Amino acid sequence: MLPVHPRPLILLLFGHSLVLATDICRTQVPYDDMKREELVKAHEELRKTIAEGNLPNLQGTLPPAKNMYTLIYDCKMEEEVQKELAGCSGHATLSEKYGQNYLVVPRAYMAADVSNRLKAAIAIWQGPQTYYGLKNFSNYDDNRLYTFANMVHAKTLRFACGYKDDCGAQGAELLHISCIYNLMISEICCPKRFSNYQ
Repeated sequence: MLPVHPRPLILLLFGHSLVLATDICRTQVPYDDMKREELVKAHEELRKTIAEGNLPNLQGTLPPAKNMYTLIYDCKMEEEVQKELAGCSGHATLSEKYGQNYLVVPRAYMAADVSNRLKAAIAIWQGPQTYYGLKNFSNYDDNRLYTFANMVHAKTLRFACGYKDDCGAQGAELLHISCIYNLMISEICCPKRFSNYQ
């Protein structure tokens, strides 16, 4: 018989999501677990709104997504994206392996705290869908919607984000934020679907 670990079981049965645990990555770099939980919550709110058919579109709302899964924050993926950001290249170099969103802005243009910067990045990546609308519901065939599609692909299960706010010359520091998304269905038994989300 397999050993039972009560804490994960309790989290699975009663937790707000599969991700919100006391220790997600056990590191404070590039940010603490509270920021990771905020990232998960922002992504889940967007995905849940789509799953329920309540996300405004150019005309009406997007149809409900019956097979949209909750996301799991992946610490190994975070290490990969953080390593990329450490070089301050300003380029999405992980896009061959993952769906990748990347934002580079002057640090002075964003709110001072990390939480609001991360939320702003997610809003910016959702922006094209808000502005242009999604016309082909079953296929993201508009390149302008790439960042939105990465965040809401129904069967994406894992993601992670990186953050670096000191790229560039002194006084003109650039802020780099990047999230990567991966489809890894075979690694997880039974992810929770939003259509069954209570």
